[in-house]
Amino acid sequence: MATETTSDTRLIPLFRRGRWYESLDAQEVPGRAGWRLSLAPAVMAKGDAAHSQRSAAGRAALPLDARGHVLAAAMELFATGEVQLGPLGTQSATDFHEQLRATVGLPTPLTDRWTAMLRQQLDEATAAATGGAGPAATYRRTLVALPANTFTCLAAVIQAVLDSEEVWIRPSRREPISALRFAAALLQAGWPSDRLGFYPTAPDVLPALIDLTDRQVVFGGDQISERLSGLADLDLRGPGRGLALVPAGADPRERADWLLPLLAADSGRFCKNVCTVLCEDDPEPLARELAARLDAIRLDPADPALPQAAQVDPAHARALARSIEERLSPADRVLTSRPLVHEGEHGTFLAPALVLLDDPGSPDRPHPLLAYEVPFPFASICRTDPALTATTHDGSLFVYRMPDPAPAPGGAA
Repeated sequence: MATETTSDTRLIPLFRRGRWYESLDAQEVPGRAGWRLSLAPAVMAKGDAAHSQRSAAGRAALPLDARGHVLAAAMELFATGEVQLGPLGTQSATDFHEQLRATVGLPTPLTDRWTAMLRQQLDEATAAATGGAGPAATYRRTLVALPANTFTCLAAVIQAVLDSEEVWIRPSRREPISALRFAAALLQAGWPSDRLGFYPTAPDVLPALIDLTDRQVVFGGDQISERLSGLADLDLRGPGRGLALVPAGADPRERADWLLPLLAADSGRFCKNVCTVLCEDDPEPLARELAARLDAIRLDPADPALPQAAQVDPAHARALARSIEERLSPADRVLTSRPLVHEGEHGTFLAPALVLLDDPGSPDRPHPLLAYEVPFPFASICRTDPALTATTHDGSLFVYRMPDPAPAPGGAA
C-alpha cells in the first residue's frame, strides 16, 4: 500500500514513475534524527519496470556530453548546493552534514573528505568515458545497491549515469541520506525523471530488483556476498579484507608511519582499509609503535588528520567490541591502551585498536581475528610464514606490501 500524502516530514520517499512517492510500508532509520524510510515491495518494482519499458519505446539515447553536464551540475549541488528532496523540502549542504552526523556519526571533516573523493571519481569517470569510442549508453537499466559504510560508493551511480539509459538506486537502509541527496541532485540538474528510480527495499526484495535490471552493482558484507555470489553477471563488491605485508629488517617507526593511514584513514570504513598485518620478522616492535599512533588519534572532537566517525547506536558499538573480545585467545594482547567503547560529546566511538596475536593458527584453521572486518580502525598483527601469507593473500581484495628496506651503505649489492 502506498500514498502520495506529504504529512510526514521525516519520511524519506521513493522516486518512481517520474515522481516522489511516500509508502505506508516504512522502517526507522538508525540514529538520532528520527528519519523513517519508505520501502518498495517487489510487486511495485515489477509494475514500474513494465511501465518504464512501455514508455521508453522510441526514446532517444542521451548524448554523452549531456550526461557529463548533468553530472557536473549534480555534483556541485551535492557538495555545496540547496537540493530539493521532494516532499521533504530543501536540504542545504549544512543540513546534509548535520543529518549525516545524526544518522551515521560522520564528522564534517570526513564528509568533506569523501565529497572531494567523489568529485575526483567523477572527473576520472567522465574523462574515461569521453576518451572512449563506444556508444553513449551501453545498458538499458542499471541497478546500484549502496552500502552504509561510505557514500563514495556513489561513484557507481556516476558510472551508471554515463553508460545506462535508466538508473535505479537502492539506498542503504542504515544510511539513505547521501543517496537521496545525490538522486535529487541528479533530477535538479536535469537528469530525465522517467530515467531514474529510487527504491529502498527490504533485503528480500533485492533479488527482484536484480531480475528487473540488466546490470547490477551491489555493495555489501559477507551475508549479501553469500546470498548473491552464485548470480551470473553481477558486479558484487563485498568485503575487502585489507592485508598489509611487512618485510623483515625495516625500521619499526617507518613501518608504523606507513601502516597508520592504511588502517585508520576514513574511520576504517573502507573495504580497502587494512585489518590484518603479517610480518616476516618479530611483529612486537612494530606493533607497539603502531599502537601508540592509534592511541594518539583524537576521537571527539574529530582528529584533524584522521577524523573518526561515531557509532550512533551504543548497543551496536558494544556488540562490535564484544565480537572482538570473544575472539581473543588468553595469550593475545591488545596493545592499544584505550577501552574499545568511548563515550564522546557527539556519540559513542569505537577507539582504534590493535591486537598482537600469540598464535595466528594455520591456513586451514586461522585465528578468528585474522581478516576480521569491523567498521572502525581495527587490525590483528602477527608473525607469518609462507603458507599463512599465501592463504591470507588469496582471501584479500586489497593487499599492500611495504617496500623492502634499502641495504645499508657499504653493504652487499
